[in-house]
Amino acid sequence: MKPTRLTTQALLTAAALAPASLASAAISDINSLVLQERLFNDFPGTTLTIVDNDLSSLSITESDFVDDGQGGNFTNRHVAWLSEDNVNPRKFVTAEGFDFSVDVNLTAVEQTPAKEAGIYLETFIGGTMQFIVKTGTGEIAAFGGGFPGVSSTNDGSGNGLEFDGRTYNDGETVNMRVLYTPGDGAGGSVPATVEYFIDDVSSGVLDFGNLENGVIPDSQLGVYGQFPPDILFAIDNTVSAVYSNFSITPLLTGAIEGDYDDGGQVEQTDLDFVLSNWGDTDVSDVTAWINFPGGGAFDGLVDQNELDGVLLNWGSTSAPDFSGSSVPEPAALGFVAALGLVARRRTA
Repeated sequence: MKPTRLTTQALLTAAALAPASLASAAISDINSLVLQERLFNDFPGTTLTIVDNDLSSLSITESDFVDDGQGGNFTNRHVAWLSEDNVNPRKFVTAEGFDFSVDVNLTAVEQTPAKEAGIYLETFIGGTMQFIVKTGTGEIAAFGGGFPGVSSTNDGSGNGLEFDGRTYNDGETVNMRVLYTPGDGAGGSVPATVEYFIDDVSSGVLDFGNLENGVIPDSQLGVYGQFPPDILFAIDNTVSAVYSNFSITPLLTGAIEGDYDDGGQVEQTDLDFVLSNWGDTDVSDVTAWINFPGGGAFDGLVDQNELDGVLLNWGSTSAPDFSGSSVPEPAALGFVAALGLVARRRTA
């Protein structure tokens, strides 16, 4: 149906009334780490040394574990969250596909109980997802936070050992990678999937089974180390985890450019969405907006670029060719002229 509800006055009104709020920008804007030391702190008297070079490298070294007599002698846990501003952890949403990888090296003088290091994702309502390597047992595993679980040493899934049964050796540097592909949202028929990799050895593509059908909104993503000491508090109980070569990139899907509600066609609902959010900087809760082709390269502000996505692709039901400029349909061109708006052509 040809749209008839947009007017210049409606556009100006929407811009004037749109709320000004803080938001997460594109995944490509992630540039730093935010430290959360002693998330677990059963041993507050340890010597903890952290060297943070943002996405270049991070090292966490801890020693001098002693019994403080207060009980709860389990472990210490330290986390470094991905961030866009080196102050706040970056918040992720269900519709954002991502490809996150990092090199991990875990070394412990005392191998048991098992120390852990790896990729870490946390939400308030969903708990934590941990993709880890362990000393001692050498297990490589992922579990928790609504993510499908895998293990290199336990075939409880009935599908055999994951990662070809590979185990981790103390002091080894491995590349750990999580590939998250969104589905069509909660209650949808297209499942979100995740694939874990150790040095390019895949776990296989696994479907999510949670209510959100994917990553829970407002999730924080990063790396962590968890260091339970020897129960006898050995003289040298130093543990060190080193992370390097961080990489986080958006995972693009086959969404239609301008289809901001992921409804399968560029139409009135997409136009309404742009107008109702005109001038806004917080659209992180909307499916297929940030980092999807449907949302384009979102620059942190709903403005002419997002309007162009609708006008130049009006009525489209197939993914555009991103190798060149989008070509507006005739109906869209007439629509632009009627509004007195100049829609810029967008290039890849």
